[in-house]
Amino acid sequence: MAKTYLCLPGWLDCGENYGYSNSLNIWEEKMDLNKTIDTDYIIGYSVGAILALKYWQNNKNLSLILVNPIIEKKGLFLRWLKCLLKEGTPLSFRRLRIIIRFVSGLTKLKKLLTINSLEIIKKIPKEKIIILRGENDNYLCDKSSLSSFASQGIKIIDINNAAHNWNNNFNQYITSLLN
Repeated sequence: MAKTYLCLPGWLDCGENYGYSNSLNIWEEKMDLNKTIDTDYIIGYSVGAILALKYWQNNKNLSLILVNPIIEKKGLFLRWLKCLLKEGTPLSFRRLRIIIRFVSGLTKLKKLLTINSLEIIKKIPKEKIIILRGENDNYLCDKSSLSSFASQGIKIIDINNAAHNWNNNFNQYITSLLN
């Protein structure tokens, strides 16, 4: 039986752009940090992974699939610019519409970046979390930012032919977890 899930997208994006109809589009709607999520899995992508961690605190029965999570916040703006120059940004019509909410998106991003992701991850049982990392993500979710988690026994899967931007190779692996 397929497991239930909720997708939390990356900055100024929506889960539908990744193929997940069951998503919380926090960049278009009000963001509630204390929301209780009733689902088997939360898929948190990039900065959406921070919110997934926060929601885990409210429901410790959740399992987390964090895709290219933003863990290291130091120098984030410069690393984001480098990533943009290297990978570009996927701009679908839907995403262009969300960019209209740029100012409110910055406010939400700032609020998310105050959450101590590292402390939350340390409290999550290893069987409740898996991290998917694009093998070519060299700026926002690089190997060094995740090395301490691997040493703690947290499962980190490098996804071939993927970098930071969403890639269908992530979908293939996630589908296998959810079925």
